[in-house]
Amino acid sequence: MRREGPGAGSLPFPLTCWLPYLQAAEILIALKKLGEKLKPSEEAFLAQNKTASMADFEAVGEGGDVGEAALRGVTK
Repeated sequence: MRREGPGAGSLPFPLTCWLPYLQAAEILIALKKLGEKLKPSEEAFLAQNKTASMADFEAVGEGGDVGEAALRGVTK
């Protein structure tokens, strides 16, 4: 029986079963945000296991460095 990750829709098991997947996906997103190149297998894992909120977080800042602009606004 193949179990699909939390990005697949409803969770047939308790959320605690998916915590390692969620944590790994968060780490991979953070690495991407820091400019690391992910392996194809890591990209595939991330695509299958990230949640909608993770996808939203990942999308923030694409196409420009929003983080630095936001920090400049805070430090003024």
